[in-house]
This record gives sequence, structure tokens and C-alpha cells, in this order.
Amino acid sequence: MSATGTSIQAVEHHNPRVYIEQLEHIVSHELPRFYKQAYRQLENSHDAEDAVQDALVSAYKNLSRFRGTAQLKTWLMAIVMNAARMQRRRRWPFVSFEEQHASRKDSMRVLDTCEANDPGPEQTCAQAEMRNLLAKAINRLSPAARRAIRNYIDGMAAAEASKAFGVPVGTIKAQLSRARGKLAKSLRRELDL
Repeated sequence: MSATGTSIQAVEHHNPRVYIEQLEHIVSHELPRFYKQAYRQLENSHDAEDAVQDALVSAYKNLSRFRGTAQLKTWLMAIVMNAARMQRRRRWPFVSFEEQHASRKDSMRVLDTCEANDPGPEQTCAQAEMRNLLAKAINRLSPAARRAIRNYIDGMAAAEASKAFGVPVGTIKAQLSRARGKLAKSLRRELDL
């Protein structure tokens, strides 16, 4: 490409209007993914919506600070993750008047009478062990199979992976299918199923 062509692209790349159009396009297509990421961190739909909204407002206000060293989608996802972290920090343990009053009377709070929904130590240990087995099994796969599994876990569509890696969609789907089969076989062997 000529030097003129590269300089025109560089000027276009730093044009805020181009970024605004890209931002609108990304938001219209990636909003569910942003919400899912915020929800994973916050485990509350209302807080996740607030975090995504805060992130989008922040991104729009600070679009002029975008340097273009990463993709705009990556930059926006980082802002969503930071907004979710900030939302989580803003939470504070809320103790109602009823709970405070009950704790003074007979040292029994309403919260103490509720059954805990948290997993027990056995379940937590079993989940951690399963995660470790899964991670080891994924690491034993070939690089192409690992990439296919990680893209699947990250929610990357086959068409998106195809475009990103320059491979036909059918190849991506076949790699994922083979990788899932190998992973299932490996886990069955590990768990003696």
C-alpha cells in the first residue's frame, strides 16, 4: 500500500466520528455479551445493567482518549469490567432496622434464622476439583482444539472465530466438535465413568 493510503487510514483511525460509528455498531451487536460479563462479576441483573450503562456513558465521554492500540470492542469490554468492579465496591452490607433491633434483644437476627444457600465445603471442594480436572484436560488438547474450546467458553461465534483466524466456518465447527469429543473422553477416563 502506498504511503498516502496508510496516512489516510491513520487519520481516519483517529477521527472521533469514525469511533462513534464503531462504538454504536459494537454496542448494538455486543450489548448482551457486555451484560453477561457484568452479570458474571455482580451476580445481580439490576447491578449488571447499571454497570453496563455506566460503562457505555464513560466510554462515550472518554472516546477521545481511545488510542487505538487495541480494538474498540476490547477497550469497551475493559470499561465494562471496570464498571462492574466499581459497582461491586459500592455495595455495602445492608442491615435493616429489624435485624439490628432483634440482635439487641436476644442476639438472634432474622438473617440467622434463614437457611444458607451457599454451597457447603464438600460441594465447593468438588467444584474446585472438577475445575482443575477440566483445566488439565483442556491443557492436554492440541493447540487448535484448545483454541476452539476457549473460543466456545468465551462465547465467540463460529463466524467471528472464522474471521479472526482466517479459517472457514466449517473448519471452526469441526475443530470444536472434535475438541469437545476429546475433552469428554478425557474427563470420562479421569472420572472412571
